[in-house]
Amino acid sequence: MNVTNQYQINNHSSKEYITVLANCTLQLAIAALWPNIVLPSREDTAARHIITNRLLQAVDPYKNYLEICQRILLSREELVCNSGYRISSSPSLYLLSDKCGYFETASWYEELLELQKTKPLFKLSFRALAESVLEIAEEPTADNFSYWTNWFKENNLGDELMLFQVFCATDHYKTNLL
Repeated sequence: MNVTNQYQINNHSSKEYITVLANCTLQLAIAALWPNIVLPSREDTAARHIITNRLLQAVDPYKNYLEICQRILLSREELVCNSGYRISSSPSLYLLSDKCGYFETASWYEELLELQKTKPLFKLSFRALAESVLEIAEEPTADNFSYWTNWFKENNLGDELMLFQVFCATDHYKTNLL
């Protein structure tokens, strides 16, 4: 897994780097939690603003990006596994609300980190997915796409592979059609 990227090396908190992180975070959140909706531009802007502010306030934006993405994926896991679990109807509400949203995942994330101290590979797929979408956004090459597609397949991670592919399609068409 190649986790070093040109933005990290050049300027870890540059405006361009924060924008890339925010875009990846929002696109991953939409793919994971709201795959069947088209966000109105006002909602897209609001959610992107919330994410950008969180990243700007962080001492280490990359580390914060990984945390946000993993917490989003914890919500998705709960949504898929627990029919009674509900999330907010929009990304901005999800990111702001204390109930049925991002803040609810704080304790889940702490538990994940504790488990990873004794089982380092536990839920490694969540971090790998966050790294893969960032890497493909920064360097959208066939080699990167093939590497990550094969990595998810070899590790039997069908859900993560599907999310990665949805992200890639969305990112490609957003970039090339807008």
